[in-house]
Amino acid sequence: MQTPLSRRDLLGLLAGVSLTAATACAGDDARLQAERYCAAMVAPLRKNAALAQVFLEFAAAVKRAPLPEEDLGRRFEEAILPPAKQLAADSAAVVAPADLAEPHAALASAWADRAAAYEAMFKAWSSGDEDAFEVAAARHNKSKDAEHDAITALNAKLAPFGLKLDHLPNQTG
Repeated sequence: MQTPLSRRDLLGLLAGVSLTAATACAGDDARLQAERYCAAMVAPLRKNAALAQVFLEFAAAVKRAPLPEEDLGRRFEEAILPPAKQLAADSAAVVAPADLAEPHAALASAWADRAAAYEAMFKAWSSGDEDAFEVAAARHNKSKDAEHDAITALNAKLAPFGLKLDHLPNQTG
């Protein structure tokens, strides 16, 4: 004959159910936070892709040199500096969940460093300082490496949720 559950058994069972439910909720909450973070990063990642495209087009124009240097300088100042600064500000404004905070801060820092490198490149170019331009170009390359490392770290933390930041998303998608 089965005996009814004692009060202690019932409390133990309920505690186990509550712990399981709390763990599931915590997992659901972490997933929801990760999804919200990814959604918040869509616009900055698109801006990053657009900026990369503009920079590549600018570099191609420099190699072809179809425009006078003053026009190239103005194009750099108008087409590259403002979006780079805006991207840095936008990424700094995104609030990452605690488990993504460190790699997100690294990404925001990389984008801020790149904006500063672009500004230093522009100033060096405008003043004809080749040495300063080389230093700024090296800083730009270092920021691209830091960006890659940060996105890789973010994606490693997002992978358990089946999520991923697209480094260079489709502009229309």
